[in-house]
Amino acid sequence: MAGERAAYGIDAAFDKGSHVVAATVEGECVETTIKDNLRQFLPWFTISQVCVYFGLWLGYVLQTNLYVVRAQHVAVEESLLVGKISGIPRYECQIECSRLGHACWGAAFLEGPATQCKLLSAAPEDVKSGGCTEGAWNWVLYEKQPRTFGSLLGTMGGLETAYPGLTALQSHSYCDEGFKTSILWRFFTYQFTHGSLWHVGSNCIMLFCLGVPLEGFHGTGLTALMYTIGVVGGGLAWMLLDPDTKAYGASGGGYALLGMHLADLVLNWKQKKFRYPVVLMLAAVIGLETAGYISSVQGDSSNIAHSAHAGGLVAGLLIGMMLTRNIDKKCWERGLQVVALLIGAGLVCFSLAWWFLGPLPGVRGLWSVAEGPMCWTGQVCTNDENTGCDFSRGWQCVVCTTRDCVEDWYKDELPFCVTRGGQARCDGNFADIVHNCQNC
Repeated sequence: MAGERAAYGIDAAFDKGSHVVAATVEGECVETTIKDNLRQFLPWFTISQVCVYFGLWLGYVLQTNLYVVRAQHVAVEESLLVGKISGIPRYECQIECSRLGHACWGAAFLEGPATQCKLLSAAPEDVKSGGCTEGAWNWVLYEKQPRTFGSLLGTMGGLETAYPGLTALQSHSYCDEGFKTSILWRFFTYQFTHGSLWHVGSNCIMLFCLGVPLEGFHGTGLTALMYTIGVVGGGLAWMLLDPDTKAYGASGGGYALLGMHLADLVLNWKQKKFRYPVVLMLAAVIGLETAGYISSVQGDSSNIAHSAHAGGLVAGLLIGMMLTRNIDKKCWERGLQVVALLIGAGLVCFSLAWWFLGPLPGVRGLWSVAEGPMCWTGQVCTNDENTGCDFSRGWQCVVCTTRDCVEDWYKDELPFCVTRGGQARCDGNFADIVHNCQNC
């Protein structure tokens, strides 16, 4: 009896609360349709996407370890090697060490256009960061951490772990030429990699909470189509705004669901019972995202791909305007759908033209046109004659737009103490240093 009274009290409280936020509905009620449809079929697309995202992250995280930097610019004795591999990304180097189990203590990785990976059986003696010397410069020593629950929480997992350098949204890799065409599948595959438990968990929760109502109203096939277009839209926005960064995760799809909810709100305003709470939710999320983007632009160290979020939101809104089920069609709504089609087609064409007609492998974003195209940024130490290093002058930031330029700098790696990463440190203030490259 007590349980029945408690259940009755909860239902009564919920009914009273719903009356407070509910609005008058004209004709078919969207929420009622969703409830009736979900009683007949499960939201299989939403469920499958959540399982795939979390399963890919967990499956690959359980196969690797967390690695921490022990020293930079360090020489490693050949007697400690249990394996040596050339031409692979750093993630793949660390995965190879994890596969060896206790036989591999850690890895030394040479950053540069010609990467090298050394798998170590034990820690080198007297490990400390060295200077600009032969055999040590640009070698980074990583120590493998024990595989614990805590260490796995911040580990990246997904397709990028299985195929390093081939699935995430990125364009800067020492001016490699392959990014021009690989972007065609990166638009889709970047959603299947996540950087931590928090990353994949928040995206899965967002997908489930926003995707289930949409799938209940539009059906599985249409929801899957609109979601996928939203993911691609996030990639297109990244290509326009942040092509010099690396991005991965399903956030673009999650924000596309927000855009679809907004389109549903516009087209079925009088048929939605809880339209005002939805407005508040959308306004809160968009406000937080805008604040986060402004903070990142003003110098925050956040690595969140706000451009993919914005692109997913816009793509979800536009495709939602075109394909969302409209219960009571009006003339102005049909006109709005035509406008959405024209805007969407224009944005897609402009984004693709910006990428494929640009000076690849050099890339530039809309906000960084003045800086010019680039595909590698680094720091060098030079003297007045540009023949060697003079530490009293400090570090200079340099930029390359071709592979020949990068390889030429690294041919003189030691005289100039060349290292990557100048863009983040110099904030776009690159020195005009003349080098001896003939094809740059």
